[in-house]
Amino acid sequence: MNDETLEIQTIDWAGLIPQAARDVLYLLHPDEDLLATGRAMANDDVPTIRALLQAGKLYKPADAEFAGDRKRWFQFVIVQPFVLAQPLQG
Repeated sequence: MNDETLEIQTIDWAGLIPQAARDVLYLLHPDEDLLATGRAMANDDVPTIRALLQAGKLYKPADAEFAGDRKRWFQFVIVQPFVLAQPLQG
């Protein structure tokens, strides 16, 4: 998979709620590379994904994690059937 296949887009938290409700949303720590992680997911790179999960740098959001902050913005990529989102800094 190459970078042209993954398109980075932006969205606010409210727009990600449906994906979280469907249990297909993963959040990525801001220090990690969104495209590289998306490629790893798309290519079933289990060791890379497992390492991120174990380090707590890739995780599913808690139900109320951003309940009071619906205006927070994220960049995201779609890696069917998952959505991989990363908080924007600032």
